[in-house]
Amino acid sequence: MRPKNRQDERQQYERCQRMQRLSLFALIVLLVVLIGIGLTTGPFTISVQESFHAVYQSLTGIDVGVPAVKAQIVMNLRAPRTLWAVVAGMGFGLAGALMQTVLRNPLASPFTLGISAGANFGVAVSIVLGINFSVHIYGVIANAFLFALLTSLLIITLSSLQGGTVQIIVLAGIGLNYILRAGGNLLEYIATPEQIESTRAFSLGELGAFGYPELLLVCGITIAAMLFILPVVLDLNIMVTGDDKAKSLGVKAGSLRMFVMLVASCMVAGIVAFVGPIGFVGLAGPHIARSLVGVNHKILLPTSSLIGAIILLGADLIGMNLINDITIPVGVMTSVIGVPFFLYFILAERRRFW
Repeated sequence: MRPKNRQDERQQYERCQRMQRLSLFALIVLLVVLIGIGLTTGPFTISVQESFHAVYQSLTGIDVGVPAVKAQIVMNLRAPRTLWAVVAGMGFGLAGALMQTVLRNPLASPFTLGISAGANFGVAVSIVLGINFSVHIYGVIANAFLFALLTSLLIITLSSLQGGTVQIIVLAGIGLNYILRAGGNLLEYIATPEQIESTRAFSLGELGAFGYPELLLVCGITIAAMLFILPVVLDLNIMVTGDDKAKSLGVKAGSLRMFVMLVASCMVAGIVAFVGPIGFVGLAGPHIARSLVGVNHKILLPTSSLIGAIILLGADLIGMNLINDITIPVGVMTSVIGVPFFLYFILAERRRFW
């Protein structure tokens, strides 16, 4: 009877592996399709063939007859916006999965822990009070990054003073979230109409404000974070079992939690500084990923990244094309579209993973 049980277990494991690979492949295909849609749709009438020819013409330098104006629209407006959605969505999805794992809290995300609120407060300080940490043209961006990072460091510091427990980190993040949002509202109250418009534009999220140089910078930050996390992926699988068991298996749960939180926070700070505090993506993406591929972080982390990119890019495409001549902010669309799906997955899988 025992060999049969082992054979059944192996067959079940192989089926699970096939389903994981199939899910990952399907997500990659869906993301590629959405990227293609992003390059070929928009307020300007450009055919699908012209859009792809414009990309080919710009990358190779071979003239295939696409007018310069249409090529510029595709390469300077549509392509950067699409790539920003992919990179930012991947970063948010990855950060959400990491935070939910090390904090063992299904509601943990860059948005709920106050990191996004820190960036928003930094922008308000820069625009309303004129206090910048940089005299460069990107002074507002520098403020957003530094305040988001300082918020993360403050959360980690407060938690370390009490032993770095999960409860302290979550409570510190929630408390700072409320404080920073209240501070931002106070600054908006004393701001001029023009300053209020600028701060609110950032708080709603924007994917088309920056081009390729800034995108490469954010790509570098995201890739660096992934490389830092790669050596501790197996330790993250152990962290799911709880701190006590992790310690018995040689994993320093407190130190690992602080390290992962710091890496994820730096990555989120770099992304939020350029695209704004876009919510929901880092919260729901990991939950959907767990329902598809389970809790093995070797497959969970890339799946969460892909789903984050799909959610953000899909929401942006709907926001740009839902109403003629009006672009709905992507931060609004991620909440409107994503929350029903998130609630469904939470209710359907509430006892399976947590």
